[in-house]
Amino acid sequence: MGVWGLDIYDDDLAVDIKEEFERYLMEGMDESEAIDELIASNDNLLDDPQDMGTFVLTVATLAKDNDVTSKKVTKMLKALHRNSEYWNDLKENEEDLYEARKDLLRELL
Repeated sequence: MGVWGLDIYDDDLAVDIKEEFERYLMEGMDESEAIDELIASNDNLLDDPQDMGTFVLTVATLAKDNDVTSKKVTKMLKALHRNSEYWNDLKENEEDLYEARKDLLRELL
């Protein structure tokens, strides 16, 4: 997956997740159902150290932007916050992206 900027949607994976969310809405799901379906159908991304952060931050951004309150999303955000492997790797390899993602996490928590 490619990242070309600091915004969450400057990431191929985030764009794919957003498009999947929009597809669920077009199929007739409400926003809350679409968030739940995103989590259920992409739970494998939670096991991938690199994709986990993008997945969680994208789902949480979609939830916030659509006024969806979800205990699952909150739990995933807290797990991401504690995931030192993800944050250390990001900081070591992409300092600017690390700062942008940390800022987004703070905003979403």
